[in-house]
Amino acid sequence: MKKVLTTFLVSIILFALITWFTMKIETPVDGEDTFGFPFIFHVNHSPMCSPCPDEMSETFYGKLILDILFCLAASFGLIRIWEIFQKNRG
Repeated sequence: MKKVLTTFLVSIILFALITWFTMKIETPVDGEDTFGFPFIFHVNHSPMCSPCPDEMSETFYGKLILDILFCLAASFGLIRIWEIFQKNRG
């Protein structure tokens, strides 16, 4: 149970950090705000567009789920590497 909770906690932190460091905020200069890595799961369109899309904000839930699964797999791998490192060390 402890390993499952640790994996979820690490994946949440990893998801937040990856999203924070890879987001692009470009609406002040007539661009789009994009969030997500490796798949962009949310886009905010700039209000200074011609022609503007019908929806100014789009969320792609399939890509969001893929990003979350990516973070879960990465956190599981990181925890496994940490366990192997600790086992060899002590």
